Amino acid sequence: MYAFLCAQMPLEWYPKGKSSKQGELPMDKREIEYKIVELKDEYLQLQHNLEKLESVKGNLHPLEKRLAAIEEELSTLNTMLRDL
Repeated sequence: MYAFLCAQMPLEWYPKGKSSKQGELPMDKREIEYKIVELKDEYLQLQHNLEKLESVKGNLHPLEKRLAAIEEELSTLNTMLRDL
Protein backbone atom coordinates (compact mmCIF):
# COMPACT_ATOMS: atom_id res chain seq x y z
CA MET A 1 0.00 0.00 0.00
CA TYR A 2 2.88 2.38 0.75
CA ALA A 3 4.17 2.08 -2.82
CA PHE A 4 0.67 2.85 -4.10
CA LEU A 5 0.40 5.97 -1.93
CA CYS A 6 3.84 7.18 -2.99
CA ALA A 7 2.90 6.74 -6.63
CA GLN A 8 -0.20 8.86 -6.04
CA MET A 9 1.57 11.73 -4.26
CA PRO A 10 3.23 14.52 -6.24
CA LEU A 11 6.92 15.14 -5.60
CA GLU A 12 6.40 18.81 -4.84
CA TRP A 13 3.68 20.38 -2.71
CA TYR A 14 2.03 23.72 -3.27
CA PRO A 15 -0.60 25.48 -1.17
CA LYS A 16 -4.01 25.90 -2.75
CA GLY A 17 -3.89 28.49 -5.50
CA LYS A 18 -0.11 28.85 -5.31
CA SER A 19 1.01 26.11 -7.65
CA SER A 20 4.05 26.89 -9.74
CA LYS A 21 3.01 24.28 -12.28
CA GLN A 22 0.08 25.05 -14.51
CA GLY A 23 -2.76 22.56 -14.18
CA GLU A 24 -1.60 21.08 -10.86
CA LEU A 25 -4.52 20.30 -8.56
CA PRO A 26 -4.56 21.46 -4.92
CA MET A 27 -4.03 18.79 -2.27
CA ASP A 28 -7.02 17.18 -0.60
CA LYS A 29 -7.30 16.50 3.15
CA ARG A 30 -5.90 12.96 2.89
CA GLU A 31 -2.86 14.13 0.95
CA ILE A 32 -2.17 16.94 3.42
CA GLU A 33 -2.43 14.57 6.40
CA TYR A 34 -0.15 12.04 4.67
CA LYS A 35 2.45 14.71 3.92
CA ILE A 36 2.33 15.98 7.52
CA VAL A 37 3.02 12.48 8.86
CA GLU A 38 5.83 12.03 6.34
CA LEU A 39 7.45 15.35 7.30
CA LYS A 40 7.15 14.63 11.04
CA ASP A 41 8.92 11.30 10.50
CA GLU A 42 11.71 12.98 8.54
CA TYR A 43 11.97 15.68 11.22
CA LEU A 44 12.45 13.07 13.97
CA GLN A 45 15.10 11.26 11.94
CA LEU A 46 16.97 14.51 11.32
CA GLN A 47 16.83 15.43 15.01
CA HIS A 48 18.37 12.06 15.86
CA ASN A 49 21.10 12.58 13.25
CA LEU A 50 21.71 16.09 14.57
CA GLU A 51 22.27 14.74 18.08
CA LYS A 52 24.80 12.24 16.73
CA LEU A 53 26.65 14.94 14.81
CA GLU A 54 26.73 17.22 17.86
CA SER A 55 28.46 14.51 19.85
CA VAL A 56 31.24 14.19 17.25
CA LYS A 57 31.33 17.93 16.49
CA GLY A 58 30.20 17.49 12.88
CA ASN A 59 28.81 20.08 10.48
CA LEU A 60 25.29 20.82 11.74
CA HIS A 61 24.32 23.59 9.31
CA PRO A 62 22.75 21.44 6.55
CA LEU A 63 20.60 19.53 9.04
CA GLU A 64 19.55 22.69 10.86
CA LYS A 65 18.61 24.27 7.54
CA ARG A 66 16.48 21.26 6.54
CA LEU A 67 14.81 21.17 9.98
CA ALA A 68 13.84 24.83 9.57
CA ALA A 69 12.45 24.11 6.09
CA ILE A 70 10.40 21.20 7.44
CA GLU A 71 9.01 23.39 10.23
CA GLU A 72 7.95 26.00 7.68
CA GLU A 73 6.35 23.39 5.42
CA LEU A 74 4.52 21.80 8.37
CA SER A 75 3.18 25.20 9.34
CA THR A 76 1.89 25.77 5.81
CA LEU A 77 0.31 22.32 5.62
CA ASN A 78 -1.36 22.67 9.03
CA THR A 79 -2.81 26.01 7.92
CA MET A 80 -4.09 24.41 4.72
CA LEU A 81 -5.65 21.60 6.76
CA ARG A 82 -7.43 24.04 9.09
CA ASP A 83 -8.73 26.03 6.11
CA LEU A 84 -10.40 23.01 4.49
